[in-house]
Amino acid sequence: VPKMDPADRKRLKKNHMFLLENLEVDRVIEVLYGDERDILDDAQVQELKSKSTSRERRKALLELLPRRGPQAFQAFCDALEHDSVKQKFVLDQILGRAATPEGTRVPSAPREEAERLEEGLSQLAIGTGSGRGASASADINLDDTDGPIHVRVEPCTQGFFNDKTSNSQPMCYTMVSKPRGLACVVSNTEFDPGTDLGPRRGGKVDYDNVTHLLAGLGFKVLKIIDKTASDIEAGMQSFAKDEAHRAANCCIVVMMSHGEPEQVYGRDGQLVSIPKVIRMFDNQNCSALREKPKLFFFQACRGKNVDKGTAAPDVPDSAPLLPSAFFEGLHWKQPIGQDEPDVQTDQPTATDMLICYPTQLGNVSFRNADCGSWFIQALTKVFMKRAKESSVLSMMTEVNRLVSEKTASSSHPAYNRGKQASECISRLRKELYFFPGIYK
Repeated sequence: VPKMDPADRKRLKKNHMFLLENLEVDRVIEVLYGDERDILDDAQVQELKSKSTSRERRKALLELLPRRGPQAFQAFCDALEHDSVKQKFVLDQILGRAATPEGTRVPSAPREEAERLEEGLSQLAIGTGSGRGASASADINLDDTDGPIHVRVEPCTQGFFNDKTSNSQPMCYTMVSKPRGLACVVSNTEFDPGTDLGPRRGGKVDYDNVTHLLAGLGFKVLKIIDKTASDIEAGMQSFAKDEAHRAANCCIVVMMSHGEPEQVYGRDGQLVSIPKVIRMFDNQNCSALREKPKLFFFQACRGKNVDKGTAAPDVPDSAPLLPSAFFEGLHWKQPIGQDEPDVQTDQPTATDMLICYPTQLGNVSFRNADCGSWFIQALTKVFMKRAKESSVLSMMTEVNRLVSEKTASSSHPAYNRGKQASECISRLRKELYFFPGIYK
């Protein structure tokens, strides 16, 4: 069989790593198999499909193409533009043309740009950070999964539970009910025509990951899938009023969609206010959850800025920020006078909450079509492994670290080398452990 043109082989070789991360390989294989130029035969398709991960199938296809004759490169390029593949941004990268990631275009208005931004980011290749040192989470890797995570929550031991709930330990929230509590997952991946909101590719992977995680942690999971903004608000209001919260120890809300600062989109292109959703569960509006932990996780862009990061120092600054004498004297001194509440039973309106975001206000959030979003990947992997022995706040610190170590690679310079820093706001008043597998 005549070989591929050397110039075309060079293009594939030059973009090998980009193609390994971005190629919609299964769809490309199907298009090439049906191509009249006979690029792939039955045996070759069978061999490609026998590979266990998308990355392995990509690698095998890229090794095979140069041996499939002079028409193979053009057939491959045609496949990238086929209606069932739609990866023109990959073709632009191979041919050296300026491009934006698939799902984006030059916006006609700022609102349209914000609506389309996260979809464009879903096509990014995802790499590790600068390589200056191994992650402290060495046994948790965001790059070792292709598709949904095989979620298995490791159980807590009775000994650990007894130690953390003994009178000698700091107070913990009670977490022994079965189910632990109710969890509501809002997931919008498909949007109505005319909204200018593209499908959230990879969103279904996030949905699978988070619903299996919550079930593994002992929660009863309710789902609101591809609903309008008004339906989402009504569903959340109904969920907040559910009397089953009275018998439960905890409540979790997860919302995943396209987003704006402090808002997420319904499938109809209308917006749902995040602060309004949170208020539905405060002490004034949801008495059934008073003094119980309420956790909120939002996966959506919070603006259109791309964080390009800053250079890490060559040598970590290990000097203490404050003198040791400060810490030795850090305790509550006897106050002068007394602070007395006007009404003894009053408490703040919004207590016992943890509110977690995938990125900082004003910034984009990254999502990958095969593996889902960086934030939900990290959340799932850390919680399923660490919940048996770690507090929620310590796990969220590890999630923040894992997300911050990721770096985006894109043919579009605005997104290339993008970084992300997840964050959370804690209003918790006690230690919070899930104690998976422990019931009373």
